Amino acid sequence: MKEEKAEVNILGVNIDCNYDFIAIDRLNYLQRNPRVYSILDRAKEKKQGVDLENFIFETMMKQPSVKNIYADIARNRGLLHPIFVRGDTMEVVEGNSRLTVYKDLNSRNRQDEAWKKISCQIVSTLTEEQEDAFLYNEHVNGKTTWKTYEKAMLVYKAKISGCTLDEMMERFPGTTRKSLQDEIWVIEEMK
Repeated sequence: MKEEKAEVNILGVNIDCNYDFIAIDRLNYLQRNPRVYSILDRAKEKKQGVDLENFIFETMMKQPSVKNIYADIARNRGLLHPIFVRGDTMEVVEGNSRLTVYKDLNSRNRQDEAWKKISCQIVSTLTEEQEDAFLYNEHVNGKTTWKTYEKAMLVYKAKISGCTLDEMMERFPGTTRKSLQDEIWVIEEMK
């Protein structure tokens, strides 16, 4: 694929991006991503002294989100939709399940070039607010619905980073004060 330039609109701001293939060994899981964060949060005692990237990979391999797409990616020998990557940190904002499938297929087929690089939509950088808004749009309003815990964790993390309810309503379009308060309450009660 030849590198293509484009824009992505997040919270009313057009952000330059490009499409390209990136070597999977250069990419990292975004630990702030609620799916990844929930893995790390539930296993605090297991991750001390452990390679976090490998721990996340091994745990992600057990997730239904990975199992559900594994056969399609293998059969198609690639992705239909690129993953979304921050170029400044090389973190996968959206597409961690697809990255996990690629990492596994690469480890099983070391000689096959198809699994060494992955199709990416790359933005140079994002604010935390833009990351959250993008994730919310993709996983609450969009194609792949998160578990209730993962959705609530995204809202809760915004709250503990100092966001007001009004700011969260802008960050997470379609929410109400009550729904945000309920999401925060769920996590606070669990903790």
